[in-house]
Amino acid sequence: MIGRALFAVRNKTAIAHKLRIADLAELIAAAISIFAPNFQLLGPPREELAKQLARNCSRKARKALEAAVQGIGAQFTVELDRWVEGLTCSADRAGLLLSGDIYGALNLVLNEEATSSFERTPLEPIPALRKRPRLEQLVAFVLSDEHFRLREQLGIAV
Repeated sequence: MIGRALFAVRNKTAIAHKLRIADLAELIAAAISIFAPNFQLLGPPREELAKQLARNCSRKARKALEAAVQGIGAQFTVELDRWVEGLTCSADRAGLLLSGDIYGALNLVLNEEATSSFERTPLEPIPALRKRPRLEQLVAFVLSDEHFRLREQLGIAV
């Protein structure tokens, strides 16, 4: 969990893990509308939210946002849900990389996917992997050369 949290903080994406997709889309649309008022790919943001963001952005944040918004014009689709899914996958990998505990990481993901605390059960690896691509991806990562290379670079290789 710490590795996942550090990944989100390091990449300045922590808010993406906390908001619902609709709320995240509105927040991003409001931020973009500061520099591109006609941007509509994420739907129209609340005017009040856009004004509040414009007031509270630092100069440094404004410059970074303006540079990011300039490249959006040619983009025809926004797949925010896939982006958040990618962030989640990357955070899972970072957590697994730092913990070195595949069983614990798989259990954590399995428990997060449970809809209620009553569904939480100990991990039965093969059936769980077959039903959940997220778990399958973690196992593939832990067996990859990339995983071992990253652990070596971090000085935590076995």
